[in-house]
Parts: sequence; structure tokens; C-alpha cells
Amino acid sequence: MVTLLAGLVLGTFIYTTVSFYSVYGDSSSSASPASSSTAVPSSALAAARPGPDDRTRARASSRQARQDAKVFQRCQHDPKAKLPDLKKVYSWRARGRRAPDGISVLTQLSVERLSMLRAQCRVWPAELNAVVYVPLMKDFGAISADVPALNGTSLTDIAHLVDQFYQDLKRDPNGHCRLNMELVVEEFDDWEDPAWSLYPTNSLRNRALTMAKSEAVLSLDVDFLPSQEIASMFKGRAYEDLMRVLDQKMAYVLPAFETSNSGTQGVLLASKVATEGKEAMLSAFSGGDAVGFQVEQYYQGHGPDDFPRWASAEEPYPIEYAKGYEPYVLMARRFVPWYDERMRGYSRNKIVQVNLLAEQLGVKLLGHHRAFVVHSPHPKASNFKATKTSGQWETLLDLYIHIRRDISLGEFVPVVGFAENEKLCGATVSAADLRARIRKKLTAKRAKREAQKEAKLRKQAAGG
Repeated sequence: MVTLLAGLVLGTFIYTTVSFYSVYGDSSSSASPASSSTAVPSSALAAARPGPDDRTRARASSRQARQDAKVFQRCQHDPKAKLPDLKKVYSWRARGRRAPDGISVLTQLSVERLSMLRAQCRVWPAELNAVVYVPLMKDFGAISADVPALNGTSLTDIAHLVDQFYQDLKRDPNGHCRLNMELVVEEFDDWEDPAWSLYPTNSLRNRALTMAKSEAVLSLDVDFLPSQEIASMFKGRAYEDLMRVLDQKMAYVLPAFETSNSGTQGVLLASKVATEGKEAMLSAFSGGDAVGFQVEQYYQGHGPDDFPRWASAEEPYPIEYAKGYEPYVLMARRFVPWYDERMRGYSRNKIVQVNLLAEQLGVKLLGHHRAFVVHSPHPKASNFKATKTSGQWETLLDLYIHIRRDISLGEFVPVVGFAENEKLCGATVSAADLRARIRKKLTAKRAKREAQKEAKLRKQAAGG
């Protein structure tokens, strides 16, 4: 059964240790490197110890990090919100030490899209953290709209399938990434609950964020490939320069492209330009083989990336935030806020995140002059329409309107399912307290408008 499913779902995939997990828990431990018996001169140890200035700077940096966490990693607990209940059941971890100057790509996917994760791994030669999602129905098993053979599959068989994928990648000569992966499930009791068909994007993005160990992160959907040169571009001193920029609350926008061909040729071209870099993308872009991602369907989403400017840019350029903008950004991990987990299904989830970054948290956007991401074409997910047919589209629109209002007041705090976890949340805000603050600000705003209106009428009366 597992072999058959592997043939339907997998292509080919790094080292693995399978661990059993509980929610937010980790039962595995890393092996310590072998200790060396070589003596180290005491003079060398003394020279390596930080001096008073170093310790002062370290304390200041630590204080600033804690302060940043209180602002950027704030969480809201809302008992009225029905949030995805994800359970982590298996984990795979890359062996060996992570490069201290590495950038982590963070992604999430349903189990049907493992082949796309393989494509990411083939072009990204650094750390890649991925969360694989499986919905389970009670007394039935796995649910899949795109691969019917997966329907009814047991969790054990799904885990074997994903493990086989991971082991195959270990033997794949073209697989370059350091892949850390988690398998999470969400259990449902009733087919009448439409949530089983609504992909919990933001909850999965948050899980991927918890996996990140590097200072710089790039959150990508699994059907996008990052330009490979990013990984080698920021090494050593260049990495220090990168972090100096990102630590100033700046984010590098990676312009997003897609191939004109939506079939196999498009898949091959996406992999080629991602591997070969800007010059290859410029050739495809100027020749009409690649265009800005969905600029014809939804210009606001990536139009501000400014593709013509990127094509000629020799240094980073400023990008002005606009409503509806949803770029892919390279950021300092400590400045990435949590994603609001009420937003499940396909609509506006990333738009809200970028809106929060730019308008409330004051993160500045810079277009990177060489880096980019490119969409690898694939058939649209069968449950894409479920957001509309289930009524979730209207729910998300209403939520989006309220979130934009709260951001304009400087009072938006993401709702998450782990708000009481102090290790993850820099500060927790209760929904009741937040609503009271918002009402107070709205009342003050209305009073100000009324006062301005009255002053205008007085002025007109005096003039008449």
C-alpha cells in the first residue's frame, strides 16, 4: 500500500531521525559532538573571553531582543475563535551543524505536494524548514481532494510515505538542502464541518516559524523557488552586512515571477532560472517567457515589486507599501510577527501580515537588486474553491476589514492557538482588553471628527 502511494505522490528525497512528538513538545535530543582531548592554552582562553565592553553590548542586545519580542511576537488569546488544532506527530531533522551565517527558508504544504518540496530542496543549498499537513476524519483516515488514493489512508501509512520521501531525498544527488520537516495532523469528527476542506495556512506558517533557528528567514509557499544565489551571496562579512540592514527593521522584498508556460516547460524553466540567477531570469523576462507573478489577475499583490526597476537595479531600492501588497520578504526572525490563525482557507492571509509589518510595526521595505523568487506552475488545488463554497470567503473578508481597522489604530494583535505559551509569545493580550482599547480609540476618533466638523461649520457661519 505504501509503495503504491509513494508512486502516486512522491518523486525522489537527507538524513533522518524519526521522533514522536506531542503538541509543541520535542522528545528527541541532538547528539553532542565528540569532545577533543587537545589541550587549549589558558592564554588563548583568556583572550577569547569577552571584555567589559563586549559584555555591556551583549546585555544591551539581549534587552533589546526581549523588548522587540514584546512588540513583534505579541499574541492574542480569543476564546471565541475556532482555531486549527494541529498536532505534531513525527519529525525529521538534518544532521550536522547549521551554518552560523545561513538563511532559513520556511514553508508549509499538504502531503500531496511533496514533489514541490523536492523542487525547493533541489535549488536551495541551505536550511529548509517544512511543515507537512494531513487532515484526518474520525473512523475514516486521511482526506485528500487531489490524490484519491490517499483517502482513508491511516496515519501510520502516511508517516511511512513521508519518511520514504525523506529517505529518497537523502539519496538524491540533486537534493542540496538541509531539510528539517514536521508532519502535523488535524482531526475532525464530522463531514459537516467545512473546516476539513480549508487549508490552515497561517497556523502552518507559525509552526514553520517555531522551527527557525537562524537570524534571517524567508517564508515561502511551497510552489515558489528562491533564487539559489541568495544562499551564497550572504556569507561571512556579507552576512554581517545583511543583518545590519535587517536589524534596522528593514525587509528585503524578493520580486516574484511566474513562467508564461503553465506546463512541464514552465516547471523546467522555473528551476533553471532559480538555479542560474538574475541573468537567467532577465533573459526569460525580456523574452516573454516569464512575467511578474499574477500582475494581470491581481496587480496589487506584486506590482509594487517594480519588475522593470529590479531588472536594471544595481543596488537595493525602496518600495512603498500599498494596500493589498503581499510580497515575499527576507527578514530578521525577531521582527517577524505571528500569523493570525483565524485566517484559514485561500484569501488575504499574507496581505494582513504585510499590512501589519508596514503600517503598524514600522518595517521598511527594500527591493533586493539581485534576489527573486519564481512560481513553479502546477494544477490548482481541488479544495481551492472550498473557501467560497463554504462561506469562508465572506467570513475572511469581514475579518480582514476589522483587522485593517485595528492596524490603522495601532492595536492589532494576531490571534493564535498558543497564546499562553510564554516561550513563543513575547506578550499575551486578552481579546476583552484589546476590544476595550479599540472601542476607546474609536470613540476618541469619532469625537475628533465631530469636533472638526463642528469647527468647520462655525468657520463657515462666521464667514457668512
